[in-house]
This record gives sequence, C-alpha cells and structure tokens, in this order.
Amino acid sequence: MAAKPSVDPKWSANDDPNNIIEPTASLKENGIESGGVWGRENLNWMFGALSKWVDWIRSYALDKDNNLSDVASATLAFNNLKQNATAAITGVVRISDSTTSNSSTVAATSNSVRLTKTVADAASNAANSANNNANLRALKTNNLSDLANPSTAFSNIKQAATASTSGVVKISNSTTTTSSDTAASSTAVKSAKDVADSAKSQSQVLTDGILTFKADWNGSYYNVQDRLGNASSFIALYTTGNGTVTVDHLFGTLDYDVQLTAVSSSSRVCTYSSKTANDFEIYVRDPTGNLVSQEDVIITIYKG
Repeated sequence: MAAKPSVDPKWSANDDPNNIIEPTASLKENGIESGGVWGRENLNWMFGALSKWVDWIRSYALDKDNNLSDVASATLAFNNLKQNATAAITGVVRISDSTTSNSSTVAATSNSVRLTKTVADAASNAANSANNNANLRALKTNNLSDLANPSTAFSNIKQAATASTSGVVKISNSTTTTSSDTAASSTAVKSAKDVADSAKSQSQVLTDGILTFKADWNGSYYNVQDRLGNASSFIALYTTGNGTVTVDHLFGTLDYDVQLTAVSSSSRVCTYSSKTANDFEIYVRDPTGNLVSQEDVIITIYKG
C-alpha cells in the first residue's frame, strides 16, 4: 500500500464567484468532451469541491492506524457495534457480583466467584466436620460393634455384681478362695463335685462297711473302677509284679475281710495276703499256681 500523502491538496477555498463557476449538469455528467476546453472557473469549482471533500474526510473519517482511538464517542461506537452473547453467538455480556442470579446473559465477576467459593468452602468444612463427627459416633443399628475399643468401653460402664445388684464378676478355677466378687468356673465346680463325690463315697463305705470294685487290667497295669464305673480316690492300685497287685484303701483298721473273683476265667485262682490297716496284696494264679496278668478281678472289701 502506498504511503500516506503528506501534501495538502487545498484549492480555492474562498468560494469567490468571480473565480468559481459550477459546470452545467451536462458538463458534470459527460465531462470534457474531445476537443473541448473548460474555463478556469469550472476547474476552480471542481478542484475546490475535491479540496472540501478532502477536508471533510480528514475531519470525519477514521484513520485505521489509530485503531478506533479517534472515534467521536467510544461508548456510542461500542454500543453501535456490540452483539450480545448467547449460547450460539460470541458477544458481550454484563457482569454481576450476585451469587444468586439465574440470568443466562450476565457473567459472574471474580468477586462473585470468590464469594461463591467462600460459601462452598464453608459448606465443605461443615460437611467434613459433620463427617468427622459422624465417624466419632456409634450407630445404634451396629449394637456397639463400631466402638473404637470395646474392651475399654466395657471397662468404663461395667458394674460389679453384689448380693443386691446384678453385675460382672471374674471367674476362678479355685475351690478354696473366699472372695465374694469372684464366680466359680465350670472347672472349679467339677473339682468341688469330684471332692464331694469322693467324700460321699468314702462316707458311704465307712457307713455301709462294704465296697466292691474292679481291678481292671489295661494291658500294662491295673486301674481301679468303683461300683459306678468311675475312678475312686478311696482305693488305689499298684501293679507290683506279674499277677500281683497292691491295694491301698482308707479303712484304717484291720477289721475287714476281702473277697476276690476273677472276671474272665473261672480257672484263675485269686488270693490275698499281707493285710494291714491300709493295704493288702492280691495274687492271680493259673491252675498250676503260676502268677498271671491280663485278668480283671472283682474285689469286695467288707468289715469283719
């Protein structure tokens, strides 16, 4: 593009009628025909008119190099050109600090975004706090299974049992404790029952004056079985040799007798000797008089 001219084409700006005469309509339409000559007045009019248009353009037309800085009113110029933005058209919008507007043609300011974020942050913090609080709460539908430490929780609420109040106790295997805040375990009860049964058995033997039990050969030695088929603490058996058994008892007197019967074979001969106040010996022999094992013996002890 050619450079912008620097010469001002100013011409006959005084409108002197002696020097300026407007051409006729025919001359203006057809121009100077071949061989024709315009007078100076007509030329002054034409160049003067062109000079006025140059002056007008210079005064009112925009210079693109000024990038619209030379418009008479930038506001009016913008309003005349602007297009409102829509979902389909890029354009201009108004801005607003409102955080509650539902307008589709108004844009939020940075301040309104900040305000909204402040509200959102507060809501998020509240939600996190509520969530943390919820995590610290036990739900009734979980029946206390969601406690942080059930053992500690139980220790915090437990109440000791008394003679008038239901509560918790420790359990003990002891059969000799005198504690009033300890409950006996099943083991302790069984141990006490065994002692009681033994005492009952002893009491019955001493009262009735008779006890029948079996010396049971288990393949290596003899076990005692009383009338109920249970081990008896009133009687103890010791296998002292082939076909020889020592019977310990708690009669504490020599005033008793013994009756023996071999269980599996009538050909076995059972005898006893060495009777003391607390024991005697049993001998099991075959028909030839040899001591033999592997024979169960029914033993009856009775007062004489």
